[in-house]
Amino acid sequence: MTQPQAQTAGAGAEGGQAAPPEGGSGGGGRTIPKVSGDRVAQLGPLIALILACIFFTTQSSQFLQATNFSLIIQQVMVVGTLAIGQTLIILTAGIDLSCGTAMALGSIVMTKLAVDSGVWPLYRYDPRLVETGKPPLQIDSGAIKANVRDYLRNETRFAMVEKIDPTRFRNLSEAAVRNTSQRLALYQELAKIAFPTANGNGNGNGHEPAKN
Repeated sequence: MTQPQAQTAGAGAEGGQAAPPEGGSGGGGRTIPKVSGDRVAQLGPLIALILACIFFTTQSSQFLQATNFSLIIQQVMVVGTLAIGQTLIILTAGIDLSCGTAMALGSIVMTKLAVDSGVWPLYRYDPRLVETGKPPLQIDSGAIKANVRDYLRNETRFAMVEKIDPTRFRNLSEAAVRNTSQRLALYQELAKIAFPTANGNGNGNGHEPAKN
């Protein structure tokens, strides 16, 4: 006990009053710890996550099933893996900008696979070509180079269907292959159509306009 505290305690004893115990309240009960604003800010994301889980549980009976949690984990796996590496770098007072580049590279690879499989055909429509007698629809993507099923299996939303119901995935993938081929064939036929112009150019029934 320091000298000022001893003097205060002595003065209280001389006046007939006992000094209150350190860390205690006047009533002798246990003090309630105060929650600071920084603590609330730290627990904010966790509280929001718990409230979101409660809300979605009341909205759907399938939210707490293992298949749903497996789907959620697979969807956040890429971002979560990058976040782990980025966290370690930040803890060592560093910075790494390659995480965004890695995600962009993954998006480019999946986009190329979608184009090569024919799921996302590349085409352009230029109405200015109508006046020149050329087809306005131009197909930029070439022949199919990849399997549609390979693209579907690399998409989490489609891969989960195969995991939950393989028979349904097989039927849907066969329909996707068939629809992709039919859509590309339709686009290729549309790309051969050239509209008639005023001077009769094109493969339509263009006629020379009447002269007065």
